[in-house]
Amino acid sequence: MFEAVQRVIVAVAHPDDMATLVGGTVAMLTDRGVKVAQVLLTNGDIGASGDLPPDLTRISLAAQRQTEARAAAEAIGAVVLQSAEPADQIRGTMVSPGTDRAAMVVIDAGSRSLLRSPDDKGLLSLIHKEMAAELDADEIAVPPHREPRLEPLSEERLVGALRSHVPQYAEAEMRREEVEIEGLRPLTRNLERFKIFRAARLEALKLADPAIGEAVRIVGSPWPITPPVVERRDGGLFIVDGTHRAFMRLRNGVDQMSALVVEGVDSPLPARPLDGWEGVHVFGAKLPRGRRYDDYDQSQFRPIRRAFATLAA
Repeated sequence: MFEAVQRVIVAVAHPDDMATLVGGTVAMLTDRGVKVAQVLLTNGDIGASGDLPPDLTRISLAAQRQTEARAAAEAIGAVVLQSAEPADQIRGTMVSPGTDRAAMVVIDAGSRSLLRSPDDKGLLSLIHKEMAAELDADEIAVPPHREPRLEPLSEERLVGALRSHVPQYAEAEMRREEVEIEGLRPLTRNLERFKIFRAARLEALKLADPAIGEAVRIVGSPWPITPPVVERRDGGLFIVDGTHRAFMRLRNGVDQMSALVVEGVDSPLPARPLDGWEGVHVFGAKLPRGRRYDDYDQSQFRPIRRAFATLAA
C-alpha cells in the first residue's frame, strides 16, 4: 500500500488528531521520502470545553495546541505548518507548509459556507488545489524520520511528580498496585467517545510493542504515558485520573489494571463519587466539569495531568 504515493495531505479536525490517529502511518510514509502536509480545520481554542485553568485563555490554548501539533509533526517527519492569522480570528484554516510565507486559506473566518459536511467535495478540491503547488516546491524539505524514543518512568518519578505538583498528595503514600476495575468508584458520569477510542488505540499499541509499558516518556512529546491514579479512602477505591482507560478495559472484558494507588489524603474528593459504573454514560463531545460531575468543587481539583507533564521535560 502507498508504494506509488509521493505526497500526502492529512486533513484533521483538531491540532492533535494527526499524531494520535494516523501518526504511525505518517511516520511510515515520511520514512519512505513521501512529503506530508497537515491541514487543521480548527485552531484548538475550545479544546478544554469551558474548563480552562486560570493561566490559560482561549487564545493561549490555541497557540499551545498548535505548538504541540508542530512539534508532533516534526517528530514523525511531516512538514512544519504555520498560521499567520491571530488565533482568536480563525475558526477553520488551511495552512501551507513553510515558515516564511505562512500562506493560508481561511476556510471560515465568519461564514461557515465551506464546512457543510465532513465529506464536502468542494472543500477537498480546495485543499488539493491550494496545497499542491506548495508540496511540489523545491524549498520544502522533509525532515529525516526519527523513531520515537521511549524512556521508562520509574514509580519514584511518578510519585515525586504528584507530591510536588498536586497539593492534596504532598504527604500521601503512593504505590503501584493491580486493582479490580469493577470495584472502582468513578467521579464522573459522562465520558468522551473519542477518549475511549484513543485509550483503545493505545492499548493496542501496548500489546503490539511491550516496550511502551504503563509508564514511559516519549522523547519530544509533552505528554508521557502514565498509569491511572486511584485514591483509597473510606473503605473504597476511587478513580480520579484514567477513567476513560478503566471504562474501556472494563467494556472489553478486562477485570484488572495497574494503577498508582494514593492513601492518606485528608482533602475531600473534588466531586461526589458514583456508586459504580452503571451510572456512567458516553457522549460524543466533552462537557463542562459542572455537567460531568456531581457537586463539583474546583478547589479540590487534582492537577494530575499537569503534574505528569513535568516528566516530559
